[in-house]
Amino acid sequence: MKEATPVKQIFNLETEIMDYAGDKYNLVVLSAAWAKHLRKREEFRHQPYAAVIKAALAQILSGEVHEEQIIASIEPEAQPQEPVVPVDPVNLPLPSDEEPGAKKRKSSKKEELAAE
Repeated sequence: MKEATPVKQIFNLETEIMDYAGDKYNLVVLSAAWAKHLRKREEFRHQPYAAVIKAALAQILSGEVHEEQIIASIEPEAQPQEPVVPVDPVNLPLPSDEEPGAKKRKSSKKEELAAE
């Protein structure tokens, strides 16, 4: 009697995405981040971005890559070098005449006549 050989199941990406039980928005964000990481590898460097996204989705959905690995791969890039200080353009200080680097504003003839 012949022993049954295990049949390798074909991975259907569309079916796996539809059957995914987790947050699909999070899946998209994770796959985009993982695709960015994969793009740095030589085998994906010259591939179209759609192919890299499909590969990233397939790796995530098959369990080959976990969320912790993806987050660990993007954390060093995501941290800013220096803290960014927000500037309010409405309340910027105007240069005064006493400051050494202040530019002097040219007055118009109307202003000169009104001052006299």
